[in-house]
Amino acid sequence: MPNTQQLEDLAKSLTDTFNTNYQLSKWQLLERLSMIVADWISTLIITLIAIIGLLFASVAAAIYLSACVGNNYTGFGMVAFSYLVVAGVLYLTRKRLIKQPICNTIIAKNFSPVTP
Repeated sequence: MPNTQQLEDLAKSLTDTFNTNYQLSKWQLLERLSMIVADWISTLIITLIAIIGLLFASVAAAIYLSACVGNNYTGFGMVAFSYLVVAGVLYLTRKRLIKQPICNTIIAKNFSPVTP
């Protein structure tokens, strides 16, 4: 028959192990969450800078096309039409070009080991 002291030591050991595993899980979750948030914030900043650059490039292209054509509105209309064409192509191929890569990236980031 086991000694009561041994049973108490075993219970304490099991409790300590459980608490340690619980704390480790919390820290791992916090680390993963912070990596995901940091990745999203950096992607957002890069995207905003790219959008601003695209905006200025679009205005420059529209002014250039307006000068080439000789009509101020035609260049801006040509740039707007090109954006409508790109938007239409993206809409028609959104599952293959947008949804699937985003889903794959999210799944890969959530199931890959955490690396700094």
